[in-house]
Amino acid sequence: MLGSTAKNGKKILVAYFSWGGNTRTAARAIHEKIGGDIFEIRTETPYPAGYSDTVAQAKKEKAENIRPKLTASVPDIGDYDLILLGYPIWWFVEPMPIRSFLDAHNLDGKTILPFATSGGSSIQKSVESLRASAPKADIRDGHLCNVPSSIDAWLEDVGAMTGRR
Repeated sequence: MLGSTAKNGKKILVAYFSWGGNTRTAARAIHEKIGGDIFEIRTETPYPAGYSDTVAQAKKEKAENIRPKLTASVPDIGDYDLILLGYPIWWFVEPMPIRSFLDAHNLDGKTILPFATSGGSSIQKSVESLRASAPKADIRDGHLCNVPSSIDAWLEDVGAMTGRR
């Protein structure tokens, strides 16, 4: 459901793309802690269930700068005070559906808090990529959510729990 207010009184959106479920788990944990709205970024053509087939498709999308079509966009994204944007790290950056999401929405002036899951890469290159893709958005440093216990401290630190930043 879209249009609800977060626990800190602000309009917050948790938007995420997940293939294997790890980012979905992190997004739901974040949403449960701060409230607001949650939106899953889905592609019109789902990624294959098999890892090798997904790797091949994602590698081709990245190499050819293909933006997969999404099933939906967020109505009235301009109404949100804060957007938490989640994704898995694929080849050191965000997957192409995230770029499709950025292309589909006017995020000028929006504060975006990236969060990601990864098997070993840091989030920094993906944050740099997001900043290049949405230069008029206020994209803050990101957080890897590989350790669930780190989420509370991160949300407090960035003011998402209290709305102080």
